[in-house]
Amino acid sequence: MDSLKFVAGGRGKVTLNGPKGIAIVGDTPWVADIDAVRGFDRKTGAAVASISVSGSGSRWADSSLDTIEQGKVTRLAGGLPGPADIGLDRAGGRVAVPLLTENRMELFELGTTAQ
Repeated sequence: MDSLKFVAGGRGKVTLNGPKGIAIVGDTPWVADIDAVRGFDRKTGAAVASISVSGSGSRWADSSLDTIEQGKVTRLAGGLPGPADIGLDRAGGRVAVPLLTENRMELFELGTTAQ
């Protein structure tokens, strides 16, 4: 990654419909888009994978926090007021979500059910 537009929708056969976040796993940047999780080559920016989540019932509109494992969607929390980002504490098994409108951060344990 060497530029601000390293990956851009509509350029180089890249599809991005409304990207919401990014995580880097190994050498692959993964982008959470509104209908898929998309992987890109870290050197060229070329698309290398796309995992559809459109059939899982997108939660972007209602500010929910879901996990998807082996095709199963589990809601951790719903109706989060003003979520700004997401942070994964893999070692602690939890997710941190800053809530801008509430001026606070919520922590959610992975593997739990919705509030």
